[in-house]
Amino acid sequence: MENQTPLGFLTVFVTSASTSIPIKNATVLIQREGMEDIVRFTDNSGKTEKIPLSAPLFSNSQEANIPNPFYSYRVSVYKTGFYPQLTQNVPVFPLVSATQSVNLIGLSEYNSGTVIPQENVVTVPGNPQVLDTL
Repeated sequence: MENQTPLGFLTVFVTSASTSIPIKNATVLIQREGMEDIVRFTDNSGKTEKIPLSAPLFSNSQEANIPNPFYSYRVSVYKTGFYPQLTQNVPVFPLVSATQSVNLIGLSEYNSGTVIPQENVVTVPGNPQVLDTL
C-alpha cells in the first residue's frame, strides 16, 4: 500500500460585510509554509469548490497531548471594490470538511472609493481542539 498524504477539505464562503450578499468572482489565496500557493475563485453563491488540503496523520487527532493534530493555513480574499481580508491560523484536520466564512468590507462603506485598500487581518484564536469556557 502506498503512503498518501492525508487530506482535509476547505470551502471558503465570501459575503459582503454590510449586506451578507455572496460575492461572486472573489480571488481566494490559500497558503501554508512549504507548499505551493492555491488560488481559487468564488462562484455565484460566493463559495469556492471544496479544496483538498494537506493535513497531518489522522492518528495525531486520536490521542491526547499530541501537538498539532491539524495544519494551519492562511486564507486571503481579494475583490475589486473591497478591502482585502487575511484570515490566519485556519485549521485543517484530516478527513474533515470545513467552511471558512469571510466578510469583505466595501470601500464605499467608508466613503473612500479612492482610498488604497489596507489588508484586514483576522486570526483564528486559541486551539480548535479545546472548548473555551466563560
